[in-house]
Amino acid sequence: MISLLLVAPFLLNLGLAWIIFDRNRNSQVNISFAILTLLFSLFALSFFLYYNPLVFSSLFWIKIVYAIVSLLILVLLYFSYVFPSNSKPHLKIITLYIILSIPIIWILFTTPYYVVKVIQVGHGLETMTGWFYLVVCAILIPSVLVPVLGLIKKYKSAHGLIRVQLLYILLGAGTWAITGIVFDGIFPIFFKTSQYFALSSISSLAFVSLSAYAILKHRLFDIHFMILKTMV
Repeated sequence: MISLLLVAPFLLNLGLAWIIFDRNRNSQVNISFAILTLLFSLFALSFFLYYNPLVFSSLFWIKIVYAIVSLLILVLLYFSYVFPSNSKPHLKIITLYIILSIPIIWILFTTPYYVVKVIQVGHGLETMTGWFYLVVCAILIPSVLVPVLGLIKKYKSAHGLIRVQLLYILLGAGTWAITGIVFDGIFPIFFKTSQYFALSSISSLAFVSLSAYAILKHRLFDIHFMILKTMV
């Protein structure tokens, strides 16, 4: 059942990424959002392969999942600065995040301190994490909150159509961030279970759905008419 639910965010985010990128290939807003939705698509695909390891192992794919999370936060952070008016990103904060992420990803793939192993239990797969997982959560949870809070700040000061567009982007990004914090951070640390890991990927359906609605209803990324034409 979980595997089938992961197919939808993979395909929908992939399609949305192409539509947004193809609409304006020179806009920082469009490019960063297209990369963001592409990463959400790969996030879902990696989770699907974690549960159904057609190639490599479940351990390999959960490590890919964690690596993609680091990239997702980076791109979301960049997008939160440039949206909606192609503003300049805060390079110091982005650089700091990159500096912190590099050793995290290195430890993920070269040591057992981040992820120890994946085991089969009664309800399915369980990912056993190491002591460094707590360190990672202490870094990534505040990092994912920074762009969400930045979008909230922009929403409060925005007016008219831009304010409505920001609302849908914020709801989608916020849903994913909160779901990830709860089920990928709090549950593994305090309840010692990774049973609900995939919910963070499935929650990206809210992100893609709200984004698509904002595109169709409120001309997000100025591609309202293109999507309607494609649907016809």
